[in-house]
Amino acid sequence: AGFVVIRLADQFKPWPARQAERELPPAWGVMMDDVLAGGAPMSSAIARKVVQHFQLPVPEPGDDFQLTQREKETLDLLVKGFFYKEIASELGIRIDTVAFHLGNIYRKLQVRTRSEAILKYMHREAKS
Repeated sequence: AGFVVIRLADQFKPWPARQAERELPPAWGVMMDDVLAGGAPMSSAIARKVVQHFQLPVPEPGDDFQLTQREKETLDLLVKGFFYKEIASELGIRIDTVAFHLGNIYRKLQVRTRSEAILKYMHREAKS
């Protein structure tokens, strides 16, 4: 008959499958059947919410990625090879503010590094 692994009070416990069928609520059996059949270990409603949470809108070609004017100015200087300190001096802001703007830029461009941001921005500029 086999075993199922149940998490109880932060401990995992193997149960004989037939015992689990008798002692667990029927909904658990349905969820286990779904998981064993290759389905998700969560309801479709919860799965939909998770997907919606992580889904970001894809910018249209030529879109400015919804950057603010100051973020565009910061990114333009980054593309020109300026360092954080130089960007801060050029824009008359603090280095911490430059880092804040770049964090927003990375999030909006859906990138993680300076190089990725520059490449994505330049690629968009080339399409325009």
